Amino acid sequence: MREHPEAFEEAKRYEKTALEHGSPFTWSDRESLDELAKPERVAQIEREYAIRVERLRARLRPNALRPQGEQPEMALEDDGAGCLVCHK
Repeated sequence: MREHPEAFEEAKRYEKTALEHGSPFTWSDRESLDELAKPERVAQIEREYAIRVERLRARLRPNALRPQGEQPEMALEDDGAGCLVCHK
């Protein structure tokens, strides 16, 4: 929605078109993009994201190969094994 507002609006139109033609379709199983874009829902998503990032940050093990200051969400793909050169 914030990164690509035009694409988000286009996706919302696809949902409406599907509903108008009797074929309910939403990008998410539980809510439409209109519902997802409501300010209170956006705030809830942002709060939940901040909690997940803090949990990840707390579990993040030091890794000499990870640049200092790297965002913890970037480490989600880090399995801790290291690269082939450093892995023993």
